[in-house]
Amino acid sequence: EDLAKTDAIACKVLEKIKQKGVELQNYLDTTIYFGLKTGLNAAFIIDDTIKNDLLSQDEKNATLIHPYVLGDDIRKYTINYRDRYLILIPKGWTINQIGKNTSQDEAWDWFSSNYASLAEHLFPFKEKAIRRSDQGDYWWELRACEYYEEFKKPKILYPDIAKESRITLDTTGFYTTNTIYFIPSDDLYLLGLLNSKMIFEYYKYVASVLGDANKGGRLRWFRQDVLKLPIRTIDFDNPDDKAKHDKMVTLVQSMLALHKQLPELSGQAKKVVEQQIAKTDNDIDTLVYQLYDLTPEEIVI
Repeated sequence: EDLAKTDAIACKVLEKIKQKGVELQNYLDTTIYFGLKTGLNAAFIIDDTIKNDLLSQDEKNATLIHPYVLGDDIRKYTINYRDRYLILIPKGWTINQIGKNTSQDEAWDWFSSNYASLAEHLFPFKEKAIRRSDQGDYWWELRACEYYEEFKKPKILYPDIAKESRITLDTTGFYTTNTIYFIPSDDLYLLGLLNSKMIFEYYKYVASVLGDANKGGRLRWFRQDVLKLPIRTIDFDNPDDKAKHDKMVTLVQSMLALHKQLPELSGQAKKVVEQQIAKTDNDIDTLVYQLYDLTPEEIVI
């Protein structure tokens, strides 16, 4: 009986939060994309050593090698970049270079004479690369993707499975794996909302979950569910609203800067920054409760 009562009260709070916002899909003037599928990571994802070797052999390889992040690298307000790189030869690239559609053998002859070190790296993977469904015109190319340009823009990133908010901003143009979703936007106000405790608690009620969401279960951050999150819009003609928006942006800027410092620190200095992060996170949560007009009782729920 108590549980049913609690659920009924929780539903009222959820409904209130929903009414205070517009769905993310209506807030955005873009959509949510997911990262790239190579079909053969062993061939196309390389470490620092291989990348440096390929660049030292031929500097023009640099145009085809890009920093790359995986789902596990994405954390709250930060990216634990681990020096991974993607060999990105998109569908259509070879034909563009040689000016015509030629046989596999002829195209390979051209590629291996013009990009010898890259061809040498890829050749041992030829049989597996030919068998994959995710490929371009030739086996050394990646599948077609209509939004390669979007990766280069500032973007909000999050992994497809997470048991806590792990949403961050990338302004460096990382390419990402297909277990990462991204929104081509540098809206820091939105980033603060998405990382807030309130939005996370709301999402737990609507998301698909692996296990129990309240006992460390991992949430599936499917695009169709995330696009329904209620985002509190700002009336920029209202000074109070604008002040709240600007405060959020300042807090999120601070969060991003503090997380950037953290890896360089240790001991007492690290502790101080961790405390600042916890306090700023708390300030963001408090601001979000204000934005959605939650009462102290509703916050407890």
